[in-house]
Amino acid sequence: MESYFIKLKNLLLVYMIFVPACVPEMDFEAPQIENPRIEIEADTRLYVLINNYLQGGEEIHTFSEAEEIWAQAIVVSSDEAGNFYKRLIVQDVEGPDIRGLSILIDLRSSYAKYPFGSMLYINVEGLSLFGENGSFTLGFRNRDRVEAIPESLLDRFLVRTGIQAHPQTEIIQASKLSEKNINTRVRLKGLQFEREDLGQTYAAEPHDAYNALRPLKICSDPAPLFLSTSVYADFKFERLPESTFELEGLLIREYDNQMALVLNDPDDLKMESESRCDDEFLECEPPDKSGIQVNHKNSDDEKFYDEQTLYYENFEGIQYTRDLEKIGWSNLNSNFSNGRFVKRSENDNTFVRVSAYGTSESVMEAWLISPEIDLDLTQQEYLFFDSRATFNEGRLLSVWISTDYDGDTDKDDPGEATWYRLAAKVSEGSSDGSNEKFISSEGISLDCVNGKARIAFRYLGGDPGPSTNYDLDNILIRGRFQ
Repeated sequence: MESYFIKLKNLLLVYMIFVPACVPEMDFEAPQIENPRIEIEADTRLYVLINNYLQGGEEIHTFSEAEEIWAQAIVVSSDEAGNFYKRLIVQDVEGPDIRGLSILIDLRSSYAKYPFGSMLYINVEGLSLFGENGSFTLGFRNRDRVEAIPESLLDRFLVRTGIQAHPQTEIIQASKLSEKNINTRVRLKGLQFEREDLGQTYAAEPHDAYNALRPLKICSDPAPLFLSTSVYADFKFERLPESTFELEGLLIREYDNQMALVLNDPDDLKMESESRCDDEFLECEPPDKSGIQVNHKNSDDEKFYDEQTLYYENFEGIQYTRDLEKIGWSNLNSNFSNGRFVKRSENDNTFVRVSAYGTSESVMEAWLISPEIDLDLTQQEYLFFDSRATFNEGRLLSVWISTDYDGDTDKDDPGEATWYRLAAKVSEGSSDGSNEKFISSEGISLDCVNGKARIAFRYLGGDPGPSTNYDLDNILIRGRFQ
């Protein structure tokens, strides 16, 4: 009997090994589970939640666990390309005063569960809302901070409807963007990356850390704006497009309180034209630079051949900002606001400073325009200056030249004159604001300019927005008399 069971056991073993090999292969697909259409009556909008939070005056507001409060929203972010991490950006579905907020979630690849354009019902019962500088965040409260909702609890607070739609967006001017647009999807036209950044990647340059900021130029709008891309984005190695484009992306508040645009992926850029709207640069063919190579302040060689100093200003002779006008400089704000260049002193050195910080000017355009410098009697002229920037928020300071600016008639509007931009080396600041040294512009050739010229330093920043401090000193023009 025992041998019988042994034989039966062996037979079953052979059957288990060989019989499956005779079964033809079949492809099995995971069942596709569609989200059920859930009928929930929304009690409120994100717009109302945010306004109530602002009126309450609390740093963090925690919603009561005694009752359910439902808000309907649409997902406007996607982490499929790696440009977002463990957060979901949602905005009001429709209506005036659309507002948005960021929901912290402990979930990677959230696009699979909450794809772009999907409608959600958000149950804020027991969740906490925190806001700072127009950016609002929803999650769980942990003492004095708001943290991510655990993955196991997401279905309790974020209910999918199975409905998808394109978020409501309208074309908006960059200068019209405000804190109310943060964490919402916006659409802008006529954008391009700055000429100096062409050939660079979205976020794979040696100096990029965390999120890379690339300045944007708007062809018909002077407002400063930036594109932010995570260094972990799948498309970080792609080159920036060279032509003008339309952008539909998210306006966010960066870690350093910088307002910036973010793409879900590069498809959010729609190319408009191969042409560009660059400023008109004046680039004189450099003559023989022997003897005219450095700013005299930094030179140990006092032999300048037959060079002559045509103009020099180190601001040591001024006591107050208003003294700039007394020495022939025009200190203007194109929007007739208060943001201007101001006199500063530090370590026995006097210089001028400009910054949009604290001005509350969403677009601050300030001009510092030199007295007239006669270039008719000289040749091989070169411009030098020293600059120092704190923080790296893009190129907010540019250098221009004009031969038809009238200090009397054009004073209210520098744009009435014809200005040409100079390819000048300007300090770019540092990521932590620790920049302490002035840098030299090195020589900028003015050899092709004739007549009485004026040099202008134009600052274009904003508050809220990019508001880097720039310091200017030792403005020098040298040349050779004919």
